[in-house]
Amino acid sequence: MRVASSVCENGFENFTRDLSDTGYYGSGIYLTTSAKYASKYAALQFDSALVISFCMMGNVFPVTERHDLKGTSLMGKQIDRGYQSHYALVETKQGTVIKDHFDPNLHADEIVIPHGSQILPVFLLQLKQPGQR
Repeated sequence: MRVASSVCENGFENFTRDLSDTGYYGSGIYLTTSAKYASKYAALQFDSALVISFCMMGNVFPVTERHDLKGTSLMGKQIDRGYQSHYALVETKQGTVIKDHFDPNLHADEIVIPHGSQILPVFLLQLKQPGQR
């Protein structure tokens, strides 16, 4: 919660290096529009929280390639030239790109933002584990 509180007070810009992920769909800060999907990752932390934010995605590069395909993978790559973000619809269990119909119970999205200045934190939600006071 300490890091989340600091992000709310100071914005993401100061944490871009610390929070950047060389993940499946490019290098940057990973966001999602799904609180359920985000809470899965937040639950990995002892004192977890969700930072609800506005995000300026700009010109979005739609990710359609799986992260594990050789030659087409965006893993760890910078945001493509001419774009300000990457966007992928993913399966919630494996985090792999989907190309079929979207089912909110099985799928979520991942948004990759290269600069903290594109994100404005608005709310902080502290998460509690079952039985935690």
